[in-house]
Amino acid sequence: VGLRYFNIFGPRQNPGGDPYDRWHQARGGFRVDWQPSSRDSLTASSMVYGGKTGDQNAIGEFFPPSQLIVDGQQVVSGGDLVVRWDHKLAGESGFYVEGYFDRTNRATSQFTETRNTVDLDFIDHIANLPRQDLIFGAGLRESPSHLVQTQATVNFSPNNINNYVYSLFAQDAFQLVPDRLTLTLGSKFAYDMYSGGGV
Repeated sequence: VGLRYFNIFGPRQNPGGDPYDRWHQARGGFRVDWQPSSRDSLTASSMVYGGKTGDQNAIGEFFPPSQLIVDGQQVVSGGDLVVRWDHKLAGESGFYVEGYFDRTNRATSQFTETRNTVDLDFIDHIANLPRQDLIFGAGLRESPSHLVQTQATVNFSPNNINNYVYSLFAQDAFQLVPDRLTLTLGSKFAYDMYSGGGV
């Protein structure tokens, strides 16, 4: 378990000498390792944070047409959690499953954003086949975000979007001549919201 707190009272050197970038932030977290058996191990870790950061933005106005320089604060907070299970099989074989969750919140003088990210990974290693060393796995990552417009002249479209990636992969190392010549073949398939699927 650990805790940290950062506090900067004075500003950095800024053009014009405006003291707009004072900031502070508090962080805390933990890590737990557990081995329930000789073949299994579990790990969990987490971190949370919160604070305020000095922020300066140029904000446009429609009526009358103008641009204002605004000194404000960017409020940030969030945290993450990682859990992993490793399991050993015969020889050098084994697999692991890992899950990750992250949440971020950000509020500026122009917009606010909340984003959640979920990531799951599975990898299996089969090392006790004759002349072969096989690794395969799958991954899933989704990261939905929600944006709120707070200034009429600044907006992000769409305000709600989910960035995702799904993947499968396999790799096989085949010993053509034991301990002297190995042929390695592999492939990965991924599907995401921008480019679709591909190998």
